[in-house]
Amino acid sequence: MPRLVNFQTTYPHIELKIEAEDSSRALLPGTFDLAIDLNDGVQSGLQITPLIKEEIFPVCSPSLLIDNKLEKPEDLRAFPLLHDITAWRGSHPYAEWEGYLAAIGATGIDVRRGYMFNRNHVVIQAAIAGMGVAIARKTLSTHELRSGQLVAPFSQRVETSMEYGIAYSPGALDDRRIKAVHDWIVDQASQST
Repeated sequence: MPRLVNFQTTYPHIELKIEAEDSSRALLPGTFDLAIDLNDGVQSGLQITPLIKEEIFPVCSPSLLIDNKLEKPEDLRAFPLLHDITAWRGSHPYAEWEGYLAAIGATGIDVRRGYMFNRNHVVIQAAIAGMGVAIARKTLSTHELRSGQLVAPFSQRVETSMEYGIAYSPGALDDRRIKAVHDWIVDQASQST
């Protein structure tokens, strides 16, 4: 949100309507102008401009580690796991944890336990509150890691097959206002990588 002030200054004649939706809502052509979406780059009837590849990794509150050891994936068995049940369009509730653990070769950890939320930022807030260990997305948790609200107990980060992209209907960029917003988002994303 802090970057939107820059957009307002640069394009004072363009008013935005921003809706935060989780991935359980279908993106249907003609029902929106632009959508920033975590996806595999394919959306039926839509065009996608790729923005940022995503990395995932476990995070937790430093307070969770005061009396508990979390040095290797097997130690996760002693902690509640926090789940984003709508991580991306078509994902199942345990997809992020299963994908992460499989990618690092960790086995024998039951991920079908813990607490479930339908928004990534709520999962991260639950982790900050010390409710358990969450899977964080690099693009969405940088501030919390830098500020010390969260720590990443393992060094392994996993690049997912999902990436953030701008979805839009064919022909949408013919509207100069929509194109201006699109190009501004692309520029902002390029500054983040």
